[in-house]
Amino acid sequence: MDLPAPLAWLVDEASASTGPDRFLAELGNRLLADGLPLAGGALALAIPHPIIARRTFLWRAETGAVIEALAFAGAAPIKAGSGELSDSEDGQPIYFDNQVIDASWRQRGISAQ
Repeated sequence: MDLPAPLAWLVDEASASTGPDRFLAELGNRLLADGLPLAGGALALAIPHPIIARRTFLWRAETGAVIEALAFAGAAPIKAGSGELSDSEDGQPIYFDNQVIDASWRQRGISAQ
């Protein structure tokens, strides 16, 4: 059976991805290479944890960057992609979902202040 390249990758190779962030980036890049006009994508995973309810990975096609956001148990749900994400190299605040996020998220993961 002749499958489109992204679908063939999902069936044959995607399970070898080293993590959800790499999976999302690879899938997005393969879909872009196949001609699908994407701005970005999101992957949300519910996890069995007493404090963390969900891990959400956000991929931006423009930069290829993948960031992780955590949803905490008992907190109001966040609509992925509903906020503005500004990647600031100069230490300026980063905004997501109208909340300021610590500019050092690359080193420590995202933490809302």
